[in-house]
Amino acid sequence: MQLFMIWLGLIFAYSIQFLAESRRHRSNYYLLVSRGAREIHSRLMQIYYLLPWLTFFLAAGEYFIKYRLPLSFSLVSYEPQFFLPLSFIMILFGALLRIWVIHSLGWLWTRRLLACRGFVKTKLGPYRWLSHPEYIARLAEGCGFCLLLGSQFSTVFYLISTIGLYIRIIPKEASHLAYYQDEQTV
Repeated sequence: MQLFMIWLGLIFAYSIQFLAESRRHRSNYYLLVSRGAREIHSRLMQIYYLLPWLTFFLAAGEYFIKYRLPLSFSLVSYEPQFFLPLSFIMILFGALLRIWVIHSLGWLWTRRLLACRGFVKTKLGPYRWLSHPEYIARLAEGCGFCLLLGSQFSTVFYLISTIGLYIRIIPKEASHLAYYQDEQTV
């Protein structure tokens, strides 16, 4: 139960960060739309940002079924503490990378995929090395939260769902942004 309380504490911290991001998203979104930005595939991005919350509930349910009921099912037999250091590293890495992404993009960061003529592709912060650092941050963080509880099925579900969304989002983003953006970079 102590592990679950740690997990709940981390979910609480994640929730506070999520609310802070929501506030920043709203102000940046309205600013960008007022400057002529156009939203692309809003439904995909909404699913993308709701997916971790669904997975957190699945992971909690799986934890209670596995470790609180006499039933036993597992992909690999281990206690949740087996992946404890790795899960904390993944959660911390994801959170710090996401904060760096938001800080690097500044007023250009939103939770939606927006395109606007005249905006240039950035090469600041983590974008110097990665095309989509926020996607990597969310993937690491979500898997870390699932592994913290030893929720193997939830981890696999999150990986497959997130990668499936990336496969749909990234090409759509590239095709629309190529149409709207100049080829120069900042």
